[in-house]
Amino acid sequence: MDVHTSNFTTLDVLPALPSISVKLLEKNYSFWRSQILLPLTSHGLEGFVSGEKECPPMFVFEKLDESGQSVKKPNPSYFSWKKVDQFLFQSVSKARTLHLRNLLQTTKKKACSVSEYVLKVTELGDELVASGVNLTDEELVLYILDGLGPKYDAMVANLVSTSS
Repeated sequence: MDVHTSNFTTLDVLPALPSISVKLLEKNYSFWRSQILLPLTSHGLEGFVSGEKECPPMFVFEKLDESGQSVKKPNPSYFSWKKVDQFLFQSVSKARTLHLRNLLQTTKKKACSVSEYVLKVTELGDELVASGVNLTDEELVLYILDGLGPKYDAMVANLVSTSS
């Protein structure tokens, strides 16, 4: 489906695009690519990610009459392109946000030091906030306390009961 020639709406691809469950890193490019490239290619959208499908101009010039006067008009291809671009950006952003929330909820202290664990959870929280999620300090503290593990249960219970 070519965005420049068809009457494209974001609803055409919404059900078919997968959630991206993995953050793109240097070491996992092949896995990440396998998750995203096939659905994008099957809908003719890979050019948005690769940069091959450049944004058309917002306006086009058309001749109106025999005098040769040209008039600046909105380019329908631009608006179709912009819709798809925003849809893809929102899909990736939404998947990233869900992935970060999941990491925040499931990250545990395990064998690392408390300071390393707190730093890791705080960085996840900062990434969520940077992606537009409203995360309060209180919520972040609860995530941290939840992941400390059974060794810290008494301390966590004491902190929670005194803060209530």
